[in-house]
Amino acid sequence: MQAVEAARVSVAAQEFLPPQRLAASRSASGPLDADLVEGDAALAAGNLSGAEAAFRRLLERRPKDYDALCGLATTLTAGGHNLPAMLAYQRILALRKDDHTARFNLAVAMSRLGRFDEAEQEFITLLKQNADDVRARYNLAMVLAAHGKLDDARYHLKGVVSRTDSLPSAYAILGQVLIDLGDDEGAMEAYGKAAALQGDNVDNWKNYAAAAQAAGSYGRAILAATRVTKLNSSDPAAWAYLGDLHMAVYESTQKEHFLRQAREAWMRSLSLNPEQEPLRAKLRAAPRPKEP
Repeated sequence: MQAVEAARVSVAAQEFLPPQRLAASRSASGPLDADLVEGDAALAAGNLSGAEAAFRRLLERRPKDYDALCGLATTLTAGGHNLPAMLAYQRILALRKDDHTARFNLAVAMSRLGRFDEAEQEFITLLKQNADDVRARYNLAMVLAAHGKLDDARYHLKGVVSRTDSLPSAYAILGQVLIDLGDDEGAMEAYGKAAALQGDNVDNWKNYAAAAQAAGSYGRAILAATRVTKLNSSDPAAWAYLGDLHMAVYESTQKEHFLRQAREAWMRSLSLNPEQEPLRAKLRAAPRPKEP
């Protein structure tokens, strides 16, 4: 079968699962602090500057106030201020070292700051506390992949997908890691699962097609590439690639229907973008199907 240039696999952006809002453990008895109430209200209303100012006022008076530190850390994270958020989470953990949510959020902040070695250690600590923490395991895999530790990333991503089907992105990232490791068949299976779980995600289907082609499974590649054209029917590149796949199968099998489908897909691509001279030349050079 003539080789077809593989569609480029879309590399998923590193997307760490986001921090969780810290729940402050407040005493049911005793007077409420005005700054704490004001900070909570401002945070709930999306007034981040007001919330930060209120929590900082309270911390000036009580530097080790757990509730205020939780509010401040959550506010800073919401505003994308990862460095001061990291410092706030460290202050929380100095008070309560077993605060699982604060440690998770600390590790995410470190990840976003590119402090991958530190983030890796924090996520490992979380997994020692709870091996079934899927969020920590997923984010650890992201850190490892960013570090080029692909075998370790594969191990933890497989740990994620064995525990939950609620993260199609885990299958997509696993597919990319397996591509990088040269495991085309494994990547095909991973991308196929991601596409099945998130059926309207064009990138998953593109990646499934490319991985299936690389693995020599042209039937799956055509199925996935056809899905791409249904999800994005105005993309000339998608139609051109689908035509290439059909033509490759035709050249191997000499089955006329593959030739017809190849020519139809190429013509559809040219109708969307006529300025494709290489594709036009390819179409002119292709055999014409016999009359039915």
